[in-house]
Amino acid sequence: MFSKITAFLHQAAEVTSQVLAPQPTRPEEFQGHWRAITECVTSENGPECTVQSTGIKQHLEQMADLLCQEEEEKDPRDPGAMGPCMEFLLRHKILDTLHTTGSTDYPTGMRREVLLFLTVLLGRVERPLLPHVSVHQPIQKQVCSCGADGSSLLGTDQVQFLRTLCLKLQRDPRLADFFLQDKDSGRKKIFIVAEACLRLVNSQDSLVVMKAYECLLTCVGLEHPVVAEALAGSQLPILLASQLQQHFHLIPSTCHHTSITRCHAGWGVDYAGRGSTHHHSPSTQGLWHMEAFLSWLDYCEQVISSAAEPLADAVCDAIHELLLTATILPKLSESSTEGDLLLSTAVLTKCLQAISCQRLLTEFVSFLLSDLRGKSSTNTVREKLIQHTDHISDEVCHVTLQLFDVLVRVPLPSVVWELVLQYWEGSHQPVLLVPTEQLAEARQQLEEDIRSFMSLVPDHLSSCKAVMEDSGLEQYLTEAHQQVARCRALTFVWSNTAWNSEAEGMPGASGSGEPGARHDAASERCGSSSERCQREALSDEFIPSPSCPANPCSPHSGGSSPTPPSVCEGPFLAAMLTKLERLLDQPYEINLLLTSILSSLAALPLPTMDLWLFSTCSHHSRNVYSVLQKVSLCFTSMLMSKLPSLCFTFAQVSGQLHSHAERSPGLLVNMVEARRRLTGMATSDLLSMPHNDLLEGAIVLEEFSKEIASVLFAKKTTAMLMLPPLPAIDSGRP
Repeated sequence: MFSKITAFLHQAAEVTSQVLAPQPTRPEEFQGHWRAITECVTSENGPECTVQSTGIKQHLEQMADLLCQEEEEKDPRDPGAMGPCMEFLLRHKILDTLHTTGSTDYPTGMRREVLLFLTVLLGRVERPLLPHVSVHQPIQKQVCSCGADGSSLLGTDQVQFLRTLCLKLQRDPRLADFFLQDKDSGRKKIFIVAEACLRLVNSQDSLVVMKAYECLLTCVGLEHPVVAEALAGSQLPILLASQLQQHFHLIPSTCHHTSITRCHAGWGVDYAGRGSTHHHSPSTQGLWHMEAFLSWLDYCEQVISSAAEPLADAVCDAIHELLLTATILPKLSESSTEGDLLLSTAVLTKCLQAISCQRLLTEFVSFLLSDLRGKSSTNTVREKLIQHTDHISDEVCHVTLQLFDVLVRVPLPSVVWELVLQYWEGSHQPVLLVPTEQLAEARQQLEEDIRSFMSLVPDHLSSCKAVMEDSGLEQYLTEAHQQVARCRALTFVWSNTAWNSEAEGMPGASGSGEPGARHDAASERCGSSSERCQREALSDEFIPSPSCPANPCSPHSGGSSPTPPSVCEGPFLAAMLTKLERLLDQPYEINLLLTSILSSLAALPLPTMDLWLFSTCSHHSRNVYSVLQKVSLCFTSMLMSKLPSLCFTFAQVSGQLHSHAERSPGLLVNMVEARRRLTGMATSDLLSMPHNDLLEGAIVLEEFSKEIASVLFAKKTTAMLMLPPLPAIDSGRP
C-alpha cells in the first residue's frame, strides 16, 4: 500500500519537473549526451558492463540524430558553415576519444557502436569534414584497424564503414590524399582504404567478402594518379589473378565443352555462393565452378575497365602470367590429356566470348597469336592450336575450330594480321568505296563471280529445292548485309586509328627496309609443312598455262597486267584449306565451323582478302569446276605461283562430288533425306544412312556456296553504293 503511494508521488514529481523545467537547446542536449557517455566510460562498472546496460548506445544514437538534424537545417547559401553541435564535436576532438575508447572495447560493444557512429557521420553529413585534423586522423586510425585482428565479429560493420568512406572519396577523389601513407622510407605510397579491404576479403562471412570487393572496385575507379600507382604496387593484381587461377583449377576436366561454351555468369551478389560443392550434385559441380570462374573474370574486367593505366596494366600482366602462361599453356601441350585440351580450349573460347574490355581482350589475343612475351619459341600457342585443328580426336578439332571461329570475330586488327595478312604482300588498307569510273566493270565482275559460286553444285545434285520452297538466299543475304555492315564499321575504325599503328609495329610489317623483306620472312614462316600441303593439294592439271585468257569482265582486262601481291598462305590458311579439301569426309559440325571461319574472313573489306577468297577461274575438265570458265588475271598469277584459292579448293571438292555421283546413282535421294533430317523434318537416325559424311558434306558445300555468294554480293554492292538485284541463279549454267 505505502509502496504504491510512494511510486505514484515519485512519478508525479517527475512529470511536474519536466513541465516546469525549461527544455534544453540542441547544443545543450548534445553536450549532455556526451557528458553521460564520458561518465559511463570512466566509471568502474566491472568487466561485465555493456554498452546496452550503460545507455551509451542510446546516447550515441541521439548525438548522431542531433548532428543530422543540424545538417538538414543548414543554410543553403553557406553549405560549409558549421553548426554548434558540429563545432563542439570538432573542438573537443570527440572522434579521437571515441576511437581510443572503441579500441579497448570497454564497455563491451563499444567498438561496434563507434563504427556505427562514424558510418552515420560520414554518410549523412554532407559538410566537408575530412579536411579537419580532428576528423581525418581518427578516421585513418579506424581504417587501419579494420580487419587487422582477423576476427569476423565486426566484419559487417567494418565493411559498411569502408563502403561509406569509399563513396565519400568517389564524390571527391582529392580526399584520398588523407589516406595515402608512405611505405619503404617514402619511396612508395600505400592506400590504406584498399589495404583494409584486402584484409577483409579473407573473412569467413561471404557477404563481407562481397562488400569488400565492391569497395575495392570503387577504389580502383578513383581519379587519382597516386592512388592508381599505389594500387598497382599492392597485392591487388596478384589477388585478382590468383583467384582466377584457383577458380580455373576447380573446373573438372570432365566438364563438357558444350556446357562451358553455353555457360553464362556475371559478377553479382551470388558470387560468394558459386563454386561451393557441399550443396550441389557431382553432375553440376563443374558447371558451378565454371560460373564462379566467369563471375570472377567479369569482376576482373570491371576492375581493368575502371582502373587507370598503371593498375590496368598490372592486373593484365598478372592474369597473363598466372592464368594464361602458368596454368592454361601447359594444358595445351602435346603431352596433355584429351580432357585437358578440351577444357583449356573451351575455357579460352568462352573467355573471348565473355570479355568486352578491349585491354583484357588484347591480352588474351596476344597470348593466343603472338610469341610468348617476345621470348624465342619454336612452338607458340598459335602453332599448337593450328596443329589441333587436325587432331586425331574430332572433339579436339571441334573445340579448336570453335576457338578460331570466335577469334576471327574479335574486333582487333591484330587478329586478322597475325593469322592472315602478315604473310601477304600488298596493300592491307580497307576499300570501302568503288571509284565511279569502275562501277560498270565492278558490277560485271560481281555478276560473273556470283554465277561461279552459285553454280558449284549442279542442278541435278541440288537437294535444297527438293526439301524447301525456296533456295534460302533471302536469309543468307539478310545475314550477309548485317555481317558486312559490322565489318565495314569496324575496319573504318581500324583504318583511322589502330590499323596503321598496329601494322607498323607488328612482325614483318613493311615501311622500312627492302620491299620484299616481309614476303621473305613470311615465306620462311610458312615452313616446309605448308609447302608440302600445297604440293599435295595441287596437281598440274589444275594449273592454267601462261596463255590462259584473262577474264574479260575483270577491270584489268585488256591492259597491262597488274603486279599481283606476293602471297604465302601461312599456317592458318593452309590448315583451313586442307580442312576444306576434306569437306566430304569430315563430320557435319566441323564443316559448319570451318565455313563460318571462312565467311567471317570473307566479310572483311580488304582487297588482298578478296583476291584470295573470291577469285574465280575457268577450267575445261569434267571432274573439276566446269562452270568457272573465265579467270581473272590476278587469280591466274596466283595459280602460276601454285597457291590454291578458295574457289580452286571448291573446284576440287565439287569434282569429288561429281565422282561420287557417278558411282552412286541414288545419291540425290539420300541427300534429300539427309537434308530433311538435318533440318528436323525427319526424325530417323542420320548416322544409320550410308555415306553419312559425304551427304552432309555435299549439303554444306551447297549452302556454303550460297553464303559466300551472298557475302560477296553484300560487300561489293555496298562498296558500289547500290543494291542491284542478285543475278539469276540458273543463268550461265551449262
